[in-house]
Amino acid sequence: VRRLLQLVRPRWHQAAGLSLLLTLTAALGAIWPQFVRFTIDVLIPRGEARLFWLTGASLVLFYGLVAWLGYVAMYYSYAFTQAVIAEVRLAAYGRLL
Repeated sequence: VRRLLQLVRPRWHQAAGLSLLLTLTAALGAIWPQFVRFTIDVLIPRGEARLFWLTGASLVLFYGLVAWLGYVAMYYSYAFTQAVIAEVRLAAYGRLL
């Protein structure tokens, strides 16, 4: 664990930002079932078409936001991992050569 922390220490701001982004993506993903619950429990019994369409549009926008944040998190996670791996390789090659 100590070695891992030594590798991440120069990039602590990236690791913290990535952790925050992944947490935000997971939290937004947990909200999704509440939209479905609201639609089933409130909108369908009321039968209000306008509110149903507004909620549907907000669901599409919300899903797009969650998907986009997931993609951004995946991209930065991959870039972060590759940067740390590159540093490990350079350190290993420096000891070998």
